[in-house]
Amino acid sequence: YRDVFNPCLIFFVIWFLTASFSSIDYDDFMEPWSPLMHVVVTISGISFWLGSLGFLKKSKVNLQAKKELPEEFSFVTYALFIICFSAFIIEWLNAGGGLAVKSSGVDGDIAGLHYGTIFLPFVAVILYFKVLNAQKAKTIDWLLIILIIASSLVLKLSRGDMMIYILSFLFLYSRYKKISFNIVLFGLVIFAAVSIGVMFVRDPSGESIVFTSTSNPYVSVFYSYIATCFANLNDYIRMDNSSHLLGNATFASFWTVLGIRDNMDTNWIMQLDMFNASVYIYAFYHDFKLFGVILFPFLIGFGLSKLYYNSIHNSSLWLLLLSVLQKAIFVPFFGNYFFAELVILYPYLLTYAIIFSQFAIKDIRHLIKLKNNI
Repeated sequence: YRDVFNPCLIFFVIWFLTASFSSIDYDDFMEPWSPLMHVVVTISGISFWLGSLGFLKKSKVNLQAKKELPEEFSFVTYALFIICFSAFIIEWLNAGGGLAVKSSGVDGDIAGLHYGTIFLPFVAVILYFKVLNAQKAKTIDWLLIILIIASSLVLKLSRGDMMIYILSFLFLYSRYKKISFNIVLFGLVIFAAVSIGVMFVRDPSGESIVFTSTSNPYVSVFYSYIATCFANLNDYIRMDNSSHLLGNATFASFWTVLGIRDNMDTNWIMQLDMFNASVYIYAFYHDFKLFGVILFPFLIGFGLSKLYYNSIHNSSLWLLLLSVLQKAIFVPFFGNYFFAELVILYPYLLTYAIIFSQFAIKDIRHLIKLKNNI
């Protein structure tokens, strides 16, 4: 059937759609795109497309059959919920314990413990995956999902978390039941509406780059939020900085693990000294120039198509990793969620570890069965 959640197609379309939208010379404070900016954006998109061809043509989509997950999967999921939800509550109390809509934005992050809070939305995704595979869903799983989502909305009010819930849940649902484009569009409209509402709640004065950068506030909400990210890359390209062949920005998570992240020189452009988000290829160009925006998008396209292929033809467990990557797939214009800081990559690594552990358990059981039959 027609897959409206093909990750490679979505990434490719969103990249060129937002790029074409952002290249319009509409704002006074943004410089017009340079010729090199047009080249960089175009060849990175083409490179991603070429990489995605590796496995994409071999992936004929069929609906997944329900497959009851082993008890070990449930144990790991519930353990993660206890750990992550506890971390979330502790940080919430540390930040003052108020409702998000009344919060003054006090940062309650606690080093180390914050990793649990970051992974909490993905616990809801894992629980939903468990529900979809169960012949009869457990009430406790639905209650935990509702508790996590409600906590995020009421106590945290995070647009990022809402995006994870909407995109990941829609993606997983589409693997097991046919889903129309209208349903996907409805979910995205709901997310956009809530996100705009959150902007007003958190900045009631309206003094923000998103609302004041253009004369039309309705255009400003969408145009500035996207175009400013491209503008940061455009400004960096105009500055003609030198390369960083050690991958100062591209391999930031690796340098963090080694404890030398602060020693790696990086230059992040900010519009009006306040908006530092940029498109996903910023780090690649920052470090390796044109070579970077050709190589890394190609690798990302190839990796996504391989993961997509595995989720269809190998184990449905790979759907978990694809669902966790939905935010990265849908917002290439708003940050690099593939090669980034450890705090961003960590949910992918932990999800992969969960998948790998299930494969290991399956292999161990198979070996035990063979031994008993001898």
